[in-house]
This record gives sequence, structure tokens and C-alpha cells, in this order.
Amino acid sequence: MTSLASLRSRRFVLLLTLAASIATCALLPAGAFARAPGGYQAPDANRLEGSAAIRIGATTFTATSAVGQSISFNRCGSGGCQFESLGGIASSAPAIVQSSRGLTVFVRGTDNGLYANSRNTLAPVLGTWSGWSRIASNLASGPAAASRGTDLRIHLAYRGANNQLYLGTYNAANGMTWLPARGGTLTSAPALIMDSNAQGAVAVRGTDNAMYVMTTGDGISWSGYQYRGGSLTSAPQSVGNNSFALCGTDTQLYSMTFMNAASGFTSYSGTGSPCFYAPVWESKVGVS
Repeated sequence: MTSLASLRSRRFVLLLTLAASIATCALLPAGAFARAPGGYQAPDANRLEGSAAIRIGATTFTATSAVGQSISFNRCGSGGCQFESLGGIASSAPAIVQSSRGLTVFVRGTDNGLYANSRNTLAPVLGTWSGWSRIASNLASGPAAASRGTDLRIHLAYRGANNQLYLGTYNAANGMTWLPARGGTLTSAPALIMDSNAQGAVAVRGTDNAMYVMTTGDGISWSGYQYRGGSLTSAPQSVGNNSFALCGTDTQLYSMTFMNAASGFTSYSGTGSPCFYAPVWESKVGVS
């Protein structure tokens, strides 16, 4: 069994690597917390370990899963870092998101179910967690989560066992509401972004390795699939609250920014950075 000191040391190194990339990662909007260099999923998008982080003001909250280990949570701010175990064993990298109620962590369990665990405070001290609740089944990859940050509603996306896209909204007080399956044949986990006006998008990789997106202008009604081209060698990843990033066949990192539901996306832009298949860091910007 890996010692607690060893696990803390490992996470501290990861956080240092993550922080060091802020100066060089041109993808991120001001105030975003940078992912570790090359922090993208391997092509099968079924990673058993990884981390997801959200930065709120000067504090970074991180959820981490590792093979055979309980899911852990840490809070790092000016006063140092605090760690705690959330229990459970995940079969994918986690997702973490802020709502007006606090923070919620989502994971795929070893039974391929989707589980949620909420903490009803952003306070400096470690808060009381709700415990894991099962809100969906038959996941084929890890979940994606996003929120406006100013209300209770959290948007979720996942790839089902039938390789179709599923979208829904979660409220820690009232539970889960799922939309009908959105069709398509996904070959990766989805990525999800949502801004403070409830305008957002979900991105997936298709069987032709191109990126496809759906957009929403209100967080309720979604468009059909829109072809965005490219040749992805990894699952798309969210960066901040308005961008997707991906690895191309030239092993270079590319980004695409969501303007709004009416204007759509910018064109692909190369970042000049290479991709490496390393643990995933979901980068989100919270509402201070």
C-alpha cells in the first residue's frame, strides 16, 4: 500500500508541474489554472487515473483518482494544502465543478456507473461531503461536467456503453434529469464547457477521428452535431470555460474557442506545444 506521505509528495509534484505551465500555456484565458503540459487522454479515453482541478479566486480545488486507490480531494491556497479521502474506487479520471451550492466531484465507478459527491461549502476548512450517490449507469468513459457557477444546475455529458452521447443536468438537492440519447458514434469521452450566461458546447471525437460539437444558448436546448474537422489522436479536453484543446496527428496541441451559440467557434489554432499522453487535468475557472 502506498503511504500517505508518498501520495502527498506525488500530488505536490503534480501541482508544481501544473503551476509551472501557466507561464507557457497560451490557451488559457486570464485567471484560468493551467493543465500539466501534454495533459491529454490516451486515444482509448479510458484512463484509470488522473486529476481534475478548478480554481476559485486564489484557491485551487483538485480531485484525484489512482488505480486501486480511494478518490482524494485537496484544497490549496495561500495557507498551504489540505487533503482528504472521498472513498470509493474510480474507473476513470474524475470531473469537478462549482455550483452555487459548493463543489461536486463526478466519477465513473468500477461498475461503470456515474457517481456524484457534493461538498456544500467553498470555505477554507474541509467541508462535509454528501457521500457518493449513483446517478447513471453504463458509462463507456469518464464524465464531463460544467456549470455557470451561479446556480444549482450542473451540466453533465458522458459516452454510453452504446457509444452514444448523453447529456443531462444535475442538482444536488433534486437529483438528475437526463435528455434522450443524442446519437452519434463516439470514440472518446466528451468534453463540456459552459459560460456564466448558460451558453456552452460539448465536443466529441467521431469514428473518422474528427471533432464534432453541439452548442446551447440557454443550457437547456442543444443543437445537432456540427462537424469541426481535424484529425484527433486523443479525446478533446475543456480548457477554462470557453475552449477545447486536442492533439493532432502531428503530435501538436491545438485549440478552438467558443464565442457564443450564435457565432460558434474560432478556427483551430496551433499552440506550438507538443502533446504527451500524461494524466488528465481538467481546467476550469470558478466564480469567486
